[in-house]
Amino acid sequence: GESKKTDLDLNGQTIISLAKKDNKIILGLSDLSLKELDLTKGSITALAFPNKNLQSLASLALYNNNLYVLDSKAGQIWKYPPGEKGFNEPKAWLKTTNPSLLATTILGIDGSIYAISPQGIVQKFDQGRPSAFTAFHSPAPVNVSKFWTKTASKFMYFLDAPSGRLIVLSKETGKPLIQYTAPQVVNALDFVVEENAKKIYLLLPEGVFSFEATHLAKSQ
Repeated sequence: GESKKTDLDLNGQTIISLAKKDNKIILGLSDLSLKELDLTKGSITALAFPNKNLQSLASLALYNNNLYVLDSKAGQIWKYPPGEKGFNEPKAWLKTTNPSLLATTILGIDGSIYAISPQGIVQKFDQGRPSAFTAFHSPAPVNVSKFWTKTASKFMYFLDAPSGRLIVLSKETGKPLIQYTAPQVVNALDFVVEENAKKIYLLLPEGVFSFEATHLAKSQ
């Protein structure tokens, strides 16, 4: 297909984190502001984003139209309700700040919230409090850059691009079930899982690569 390049005017700021919603991408910038990129129009606009209590923008996640922000420096997760031109004043989602979030860089939500470190250590939170949940920590070096799950899924997916693997864990036990390896994984920027179609799609610099999610065929 035809490729299209959109130049972003970010006033010298760098993109720290992003979240996708329909045909728009919310960009978290290094000055702790938010902008929204409209993929259809190729336009970029500043979003209302009260950030006076924010210390860092490690990761963003959208869930039920609310924006959740992983503030790893403050040990807090902020919940921003939607507003007219962006988002309204946030509430601290965690009941108490959690210093262990300092090492985390990825946020995932399926009703519970997961904060994940690049080493693949997962902390799970329910209703603002830490949950008794032990996820596997690989003895081999892991460099997790992306994470995927959703409410209806029984699995958690971790992209470890430098090692060329995509690791699948059971949500129930926190133990690894399978790891998919392919030369293309090394260059993957992101991934999407279509569990109904039993497919995993890797976003590569040159396009999209898909393969069969064999663990889903087995789990039925």
